[in-house]
Amino acid sequence: MGAEPFWGPFWDHPIFSPAERDMLLGMRDRLHAALTRFGKPARTFSLIHADLHPRNVLIDGARAAVIDFDDAGFGWHQYDLAVALVSYQEHPDFPLFQALPGAGPVFAPRLLVACGEQRERYACAADLQKYAGSAPVTERSGTKSWVHGRLQCPKFLRHTFVEWAAESIRPSFWAQVSYQQPRDKGKAHQAAVRARAFQWIRILSRCWQERTPYDAAIYLQALHRRGASLSQTLAKAS
Repeated sequence: MGAEPFWGPFWDHPIFSPAERDMLLGMRDRLHAALTRFGKPARTFSLIHADLHPRNVLIDGARAAVIDFDDAGFGWHQYDLAVALVSYQEHPDFPLFQALPGAGPVFAPRLLVACGEQRERYACAADLQKYAGSAPVTERSGTKSWVHGRLQCPKFLRHTFVEWAAESIRPSFWAQVSYQQPRDKGKAHQAAVRARAFQWIRILSRCWQERTPYDAAIYLQALHRRGASLSQTLAKAS
C-alpha cells in the first residue's frame, strides 16, 4: 500500500494506461492516508491470513479449517474480512443481493452470507427474522404480557440487517416514507430503522426463496392489491 508494497509496485504493470496508473496511484495515496489515521491498535491490527477466500476454508460437517498461509503476515483484520466478502461476488445468488436498494459492495456480500445457501433452513420469513433478532419477543405471566427485543441472536447478523436498512432509506422511496412515519410520531431513529429491517427481511426472504431479484414496482403493486396502509400513505406522499 505504501511506496514499496510487499508484492511490488502494482502501478507499473504494463497492462495499465497512463490514466489508469494515475487513478491507481491516487487511490493508493487515499487508502494509505486512511489506514495511517486508523492506526495499528492490537484489536484491529495483528497477524492475518491475507488470502481468506472461500476456497481456502475447508468444511467438515460443523467444523471449519483454514489452509494456505503463504501470504500470512501482519495487517488490518478488515483485510481478511474484505477478501472473504469480495469473493462472494462470484456466487450465483449474488445478483439477488446486489439488486437490493442500499446494499452496494458492502452489504450485498454480508447479506448473502447471512442467508447462506440452504434455503430449507428458513421455511418462512419469520424464521429468518427470529434468527436475526429482528422479530420481537412477547412474554406473558398471568394476565400480563409485554414485548421486548430479542436478546439471544448473532449480533453481527442483526447489525448487518439494521445497518443495511438504514442505507436503504435514501435510495428507496417507500422506505423513506415508511421510516418517516414512526419518526413523526416521536419514535427514535434506531427504532424506526429496526422496523425497516424487520420489513426488509420479509421482502428479502421472498426474493431469496424464489430466486427473483427485488423489483420496487412489483412490491408496490403487491401493497396496493392488499390495500396496505403504506400504499395509501405513499400515494399521498407522491
